[in-house]
Amino acid sequence: MPKAIFFDVDDTLLNFGLSSKSALADVFQHFGLELDDAIKQRYYGINTGLWDEQKQGLRTVQNVIDTRFRLLFEDLG
Repeated sequence: MPKAIFFDVDDTLLNFGLSSKSALADVFQHFGLELDDAIKQRYYGINTGLWDEQKQGLRTVQNVIDTRFRLLFEDLG
């Protein structure tokens, strides 16, 4: 009898890419801000960089979550 079952959640059971796109659009819509392709690319660059740092042990998951939008909006002025 198995004692544990493992699921590959990241982009297997849950589509994090689609969820991220939807969340980004929702945030901008909520605040009445224009979301163009340049801003999307900037956000994804920041987000990817932060997750890379988290995988290297330089950031916690919570820090990535707390930091990505702040860095984006600082970048956008």
